[in-house]
This record gives sequence, structure tokens and C-alpha cells, in this order.
Amino acid sequence: MEDDHLLQPLLPPSTTTTTISCKPVCENKTLHVNPKVSNCDIIIRSTFLLFICVISLWANYEASKGFKVTIINGASKHTLAGRRFNLFYVSNDKTTRIVLKTSKYAQSILYPNNLQSKKQVDGVTIWLANQNLTHSITVESIKKHEFILSISPSIMEEKNFDHAMADAIQRGMARVWLFDGEGDAPTRVIDGIVEYIATSASGGGFSSTSSGEEVFEDCDKVRWEGLDTMSVAHLLHYCETINNGYIQRLNQGMRFRWGNDPTAEDDLNLPRDPNVV
Repeated sequence: MEDDHLLQPLLPPSTTTTTISCKPVCENKTLHVNPKVSNCDIIIRSTFLLFICVISLWANYEASKGFKVTIINGASKHTLAGRRFNLFYVSNDKTTRIVLKTSKYAQSILYPNNLQSKKQVDGVTIWLANQNLTHSITVESIKKHEFILSISPSIMEEKNFDHAMADAIQRGMARVWLFDGEGDAPTRVIDGIVEYIATSASGGGFSSTSSGEEVFEDCDKVRWEGLDTMSVAHLLHYCETINNGYIQRLNQGMRFRWGNDPTAEDDLNLPRDPNVV
């Protein structure tokens, strides 16, 4: 991206006349063209192509510093979703930039410094599904430390599909970076943290009393049972406000089997596994 030859002028200095000799048909004939028009057109096109190349190289370089990003369009190219995805997110590598941005935001909440043990992520694949999904995005891991984010093509049909795409990937990357108690953590807790991160990223607000003041009485004695996803997100916001770092400690408490971490249990009142002494 920083090679000198990329910055060299693509055309020689302007001249007033271009002479082309063609033998034998055009011999001794001179062709006059307007160099201002032709040069301008070529420069504009070349500059655009160079810009796309630089953006793509930069995105791939940034991705290579952390984890591999793979983009797959599983929708038919004849569908609206397939065409939009290729045009707006594949051709200019915008999907990679969104992945990196949302990943950075999720990590800023879950791992605000280097003191926490960070989840290992080696690769992320963004796959536009070939049929509509129940949710805007689903996350699964077929290979250890590598994740597939399947995006519902219905997103591409929304009026503000750009916002919907960014929100879906933000939720996906939040889930990627979250520990889950080795699969034993309650779904409501995982979904609540994802909702908190996505809502915070979009600039959405929280109200500590929107779901009933009784669930916000004591963050050290949280009972997750009976709370829906949004209620958990509001609760997390409240606890984070009065006890900075609450969410990152909760995430660290889910590094191992749910309820096995004494520190997490003491600080966050996570349920203990009855089979562990």
C-alpha cells in the first residue's frame, strides 16, 4: 500500500497534439485529439480504482493483525439481497471494515485493558444466508476459535439496510467475544449482554426503571430467572453505572463452567454447580 510506484503519475505531461502513425493506410496522417478530455477521464477512473485498491489492502491488513475475516455471499445474485450485498458490502470490502469496527467496540466493553484473559478468536466468516432466518444474525462455531456469522437476507430488503447490517454484525461480534460458561451460561444472560453492547453502540439509551425497580435493588444479589433480554440489558446498564467493570467481571466469570469461578460467584452471585465441592 505504501509502494512508491503506486504514487507515480499514470500519464505523461499534457501535450497539445498526439500523433499516431499508421502504415500503410494512415501513413503521413496526423490525428488530433483533445488531451484535456481524454487525460481527465483516464485520471478519474484510475484514481477511483486506486482508491478501491488502497481501501481493500488497508482492510485486509487491519484484519490480518487480529483474526482472519472471510466474506461469503450465499444468496443468489439474481435476488435483491444478493445484488445489494455484492454492491455495497463485498465489492468495496465494507463488510470487513464493519467487522473490525464492531469487534473493537465489543472488546472495549468486555476487555477494556490487558488485565483480563481474552477469548481466542482466529477467524470470522460473514455469510449472507440463502434464505431468511428467524433472527437477523446467528453465530456458531464449527471449528475451535473460528466463528460463522450467518446474516438473514431479509436485512437487505429493509429501508435502512445499512443500519440493520451494522447492528446485526455488532450483535454477532459481541457474541463472538463473549465467554459462555463452556456453554452452560443461561441464554438470557448471554443475550442480555449482547443487547447491552448493541444498544450502547447504536447510541440507544437505558432506563433503570423501565422494567420494574424491584429487579435493580442489589447488583450483588442478581437473580436472572424471569428476566427477558431487554430487562437484563437494563439491569446490566444499572449495575455498570454504580459498579464500573461489572460486565467485564461477569464475562470473566463465564470463562469456565457456569458457577465454577469462586471470584465470579462471590462478586456476582453466579449460581454454583451443586456437583462441585
